[in-house]
Amino acid sequence: MEKTEFHDILKRRHQVSPMDLERRRKVVRSLMERRGIDLLLIQSVGNFMGGYIRYLTDYQTSFEVSTLLFPIEGEMTLIGHRPPPPQPIRMFYDIKDWRGPPLNSSLSFTEDAKIVAKAVKERKPSVIGLVGFPIASVVFYEYLLKENPTAQIIDATDVLHEAMMIKSEEEIKLIKESAAVVDIGFEAALRAIKPGRKEYEVMADVQHAVLLAGSEAQLLGFASTPPNIPCFMRMADTWTRTIKDGDVCTIMIECSGPGGYFTQIGRHICVGKVPKELEEAFNLAKEVQCEIARILRPGISMRECCDKFNEISKGAGIITGAGIGHGQGLNILEKPIMLPDEIIKAESNVNMAIHPSVIIDKTYAWICDNYLITETGAKRLHKTPQEIFVV
Repeated sequence: MEKTEFHDILKRRHQVSPMDLERRRKVVRSLMERRGIDLLLIQSVGNFMGGYIRYLTDYQTSFEVSTLLFPIEGEMTLIGHRPPPPQPIRMFYDIKDWRGPPLNSSLSFTEDAKIVAKAVKERKPSVIGLVGFPIASVVFYEYLLKENPTAQIIDATDVLHEAMMIKSEEEIKLIKESAAVVDIGFEAALRAIKPGRKEYEVMADVQHAVLLAGSEAQLLGFASTPPNIPCFMRMADTWTRTIKDGDVCTIMIECSGPGGYFTQIGRHICVGKVPKELEEAFNLAKEVQCEIARILRPGISMRECCDKFNEISKGAGIITGAGIGHGQGLNILEKPIMLPDEIIKAESNVNMAIHPSVIIDKTYAWICDNYLITETGAKRLHKTPQEIFVV
């Protein structure tokens, strides 16, 4: 096969431009130089948190851990569980050295740690930056130390976090397309929710709609309950209930669009009447979201966002939900994280999901939208109105 034929086979709805790939690599190497790092050892797995490797190669990792050796100078090496592809495919991702031994993390005798550690040893680095240090396996780290006893190994996860956080014009375009895909999924949910339908039928329609619209990966949450029971979002294994008149539904559609960039939306949909308690709780969650978006501009700390939440909720009998918001991109969760201990401040061209949730007495409410931080403030990316919907 010629390279052009492989290009047709591998073609996605969006391929990152060579110019933006080169920009990313220059940014990362600049950060490596600042930290004195000779080699980044980058681990990624799956669609949801596999963005580290894709950011530098445009290659999407699968369900097994893949490892990219990214040097301060020279060619990259990729080690994954699939056999090395033909040379034209390697060149498609700009990876000449592609090693694919049969790996499975559940089988100790196929452990990739030995292979990666020896590949690192070949390069003789003085300082190794491990991206994904907090989740690296003990076996992996031990082999890395054994094969490279003179090298200094440091946590360099923040190098990729810093590089990936601020989006280019090309990335922002893809993020806006992703937000449009998610809106299409929500429109499908409004059409699908009817008395007599199963929850899984509703979400099958949603997934079908976003796939047709260009989504690459989907994390979907849904629940339906009678109005007197808190409607906490659930995952697919419990989507067994039949929707009834008067139900309250909670939905989350968190998808990557063409190019792999994530956005998400969260709303309530009522089958019939909106309970007064839900309306009050939702309005409070919406107020928090809008106020955080209002103050979210370059230089604002995540602690200030948390303080704003506490200021609004003080005295309201609210139990806060887990997490107010976070960045998104090729990873479903990126820096900065809206927690008091987050040291990174807001900057322009950062894609943030803001999703405050509240519990007042027995009523649960939440709202989620993505915002793009700009010099003049945060701009909401979704077209779906910020309201409770009735079907």
